[in-house]
Amino acid sequence: MEYRIEQEQVAARGDYWQTRVQRPRFTQLYPPEKHAPRTIVESRYPQDAKGPTLAEQIQGNDPHITHLGSGEPRFAKVLENINRGQAQKAAPIDSADFLRAVLPFLAGNRTFVLGTMDERHGFEWMVPPEEPVEKVQEDKNRPPEAPTLRRAPKP
Repeated sequence: MEYRIEQEQVAARGDYWQTRVQRPRFTQLYPPEKHAPRTIVESRYPQDAKGPTLAEQIQGNDPHITHLGSGEPRFAKVLENINRGQAQKAAPIDSADFLRAVLPFLAGNRTFVLGTMDERHGFEWMVPPEEPVEKVQEDKNRPPEAPTLRRAPKP
């Protein structure tokens, strides 16, 4: 979605501007046009990020992705559906697990998050954003089994 505005200076002196917000422009990412292959929809931020997309790596038989497909039969099925242009036929749980497994290769040493969305459960984090950890002074009198407000790390 792209938002645009127009500004016009309305006073000869000073910084008085009239701002008009124009209608947003939408770029439809999904669903594709009729009879177009249904494959992975990727959106990058920032838009000028370099490097191949996941779809390009799958089509180019990237060794990391090929290794995932050969090691796990359900991932091989996901890859097969993506290559045939029928990504919507892959099992949602298997697809989400595949993306969870491939995301560290795509992200490299950068941080990443991953979430799923479905009709029954809504949005759920698979890889949540890291919570900032504030440095606190250790209470030497606090027993180790005392309750805490910090979330337990997920395995």
